[in-house]
Amino acid sequence: MRFRRRLTAWWSGDTDRSALRNAIAAARAEVVKEDVYTAESLAELQQAIETAQRVLDDMTAGQEAIDEQTELVNTALKNLVKQEIPSADRTALDAKLNEARVEAEKTDIYTADSIAYLNQVIAEVENTAAAENLTQEQIDGLTVKLEEA
Repeated sequence: MRFRRRLTAWWSGDTDRSALRNAIAAARAEVVKEDVYTAESLAELQQAIETAQRVLDDMTAGQEAIDEQTELVNTALKNLVKQEIPSADRTALDAKLNEARVEAEKTDIYTADSIAYLNQVIAEVENTAAAENLTQEQIDGLTVKLEEA
């Protein structure tokens, strides 16, 4: 009886596979992001993709199986765990910024052009440093930029 329902559904085209196709496509777009998600959560997503693809390719699969796999893939997508990115050390950059601000106030020592240039570099560094996800390499580069100014 069960086989007959599946065969009937397949013959009549009563199964809607679009949600499963979309879920697999979304999952494939995420599973390649090894630098964003943990290996464990990506492995679970990959397993869900493989299982769902087999169901998608199975022309005898009923709507219930298709819906179940769609849900499993969507759940694996929701369960992706982002890698923790260690926060960068801004101590040297902050110290160099403070030092540059002090130097920019010494109008009796430096020319107006020198102070204007230093203030421009300070503003650029402050704007860039305001980003939350800077790497240590980027922060070190900003520190060097201030040192060179």
